[in-house]
Amino acid sequence: MAPIVLALLMTLAACRSPSQKANNAEMLYDQAVAAGDYRTAIRQIRLAIAQNDAEARYWIKLGRASLAASAYPDAYSAYSQALALQPDNIEALQTVAQIALLSGNLQTARQYVETLQVLAPQDPRGRLIAGNIALRQNHLDEAAGIADGLIKDGVDADEVYILKAQVLDRQRRFADAAAALEPRVAASQNKPALLDQLLTIYRHEGNREGTESTYRRFIAVAPDDPVHALQYARLLWADGRTDQARKLAADVLGRNPASGDVKLKVASFWADAAPTAVAMPEMLRIAGTGSLTLKAAIAQRLVDMGQAQTAFTLLDPLVGKEDVDAGNVPAQVAYAYALRGIGRLPAARARVDAVLDFDKTNASGLRLRGELALAGGDLDQALTDTQLLVSVAPDFEPGAILLGRVYAARGDRVLADQSFARATANFPDSIGVLQANIDYLTGQKRMGQALSLAARFATTHPDTRAARAILIATCRKAGSACILATKEKGA
Repeated sequence: MAPIVLALLMTLAACRSPSQKANNAEMLYDQAVAAGDYRTAIRQIRLAIAQNDAEARYWIKLGRASLAASAYPDAYSAYSQALALQPDNIEALQTVAQIALLSGNLQTARQYVETLQVLAPQDPRGRLIAGNIALRQNHLDEAAGIADGLIKDGVDADEVYILKAQVLDRQRRFADAAAALEPRVAASQNKPALLDQLLTIYRHEGNREGTESTYRRFIAVAPDDPVHALQYARLLWADGRTDQARKLAADVLGRNPASGDVKLKVASFWADAAPTAVAMPEMLRIAGTGSLTLKAAIAQRLVDMGQAQTAFTLLDPLVGKEDVDAGNVPAQVAYAYALRGIGRLPAARARVDAVLDFDKTNASGLRLRGELALAGGDLDQALTDTQLLVSVAPDFEPGAILLGRVYAARGDRVLADQSFARATANFPDSIGVLQANIDYLTGQKRMGQALSLAARFATTHPDTRAARAILIATCRKAGSACILATKEKGA
């Protein structure tokens, strides 16, 4: 291009008004969305916002693209900005309420829904969100009334029937719950979501025939989904039908021969379902077909199984003499865990120090160094690492548990109590958090609180065997009368 033409184009570009620049960026956003290129769409609409951040339409478009890209925090932020500019925007109210519900922030979700219902009292999506909030809060009559009202009004959405079934399931009316869903499965284009809910119902009921039938139906309609196939394989293995379980696992690998994520899921199936002597050769065979990152993940599972020597043998030739770099961080961390597992504590500490020198916020590395420091009595180092860990990885369950343990070791009961309470709130279904909290309370001889916690968890998780086992174990520590009462209640 001639210099004079290039200069002219640059001058014309420089002369465009902010409004013209914003319009051009919005046009490019629309084109990118039409092509399914959401990263480009997000970049373009942000350029429009940079020219005019007072235009609610731009923020809503950013929210839509962020949702499509599964960037839910960004979507929530964008729609919140839209609401600040346009408080009565129905789409924005629906979306922030839905995201707040999915994140477990029920109070915020209810606040947005209440505003939505004032503006649009018959809005089906707002009513459905309200029903799910009621379900989460165990207001079953309210949730049932909302679901029935939506069905009566002819709202033809799978989510409505799922809500209805979930209420019936919570009421332990399992046959009615399944009957509410079965007609939808035949008619729906979204069979996997409905079948997934059916599985939950049949498992809660203890209906083995229904469970197996639903697994087979799920695999038939979603043959490339490894999750349910491997769940079914676990059930088959536990039932002694090991040949069928093996075939299912092999089929999953055969359908996804290049997927490291699927290979790890199959390796995890072996780790969870089979005896160690059977699982280890299968896991090592899978590790041999994948990348260093896959080998690292499988090595970490081996460490968790108590097979640190095998994990060390797998990783030592690959990273034992290598410096930490961007391509081997997961393997270096797993290697450090293996070193700890075989008793080479100074080497494990040196290796994890090297990882954290390279990547100061590596969550697994911070956890390991915090645990090493706690075990070695260096409580200041343990606290420093663990506080950083929970700040950079708030959704990392082991970090939340470790922080409570560190405060307990330091003798700070108030902060330990707060940490375990926060972990319980953030991970309400976690057996690991429950066990750590019970261990902390029983270690302090606070048996009444430990029993209350164990009983409450067992009540809210009636189909979780581990919850009943923890309750019974806690009862045994507290006294025989508690064990008798627990047996009488059927725990």
